[in-house]
Amino acid sequence: VTMSEIGMTAVDAVFAAFGVDAVYVPQSGPSVGVRVVSKSKDETITFDMTRISVSTRVFEMRRSEPVTPAEGDGLI
Repeated sequence: VTMSEIGMTAVDAVFAAFGVDAVYVPQSGPSVGVRVVSKSKDETITFDMTRISVSTRVFEMRRSEPVTPAEGDGLI
């Protein structure tokens, strides 16, 4: 068993436990079923005396997923 195989097993376990099924929709080509892990990433922007809280969502996919993410592609 190699370190790479151990690492892939660990990543697969995380996606099995915390991941959700999604559909990757590229700008061109067919949609593909993938598994993603969703994370919230809040950021506070300060402008002069004003503070703005921006909530964003980040989705992680395994490298083994059969897609190549590009600008403008989406997830459902």
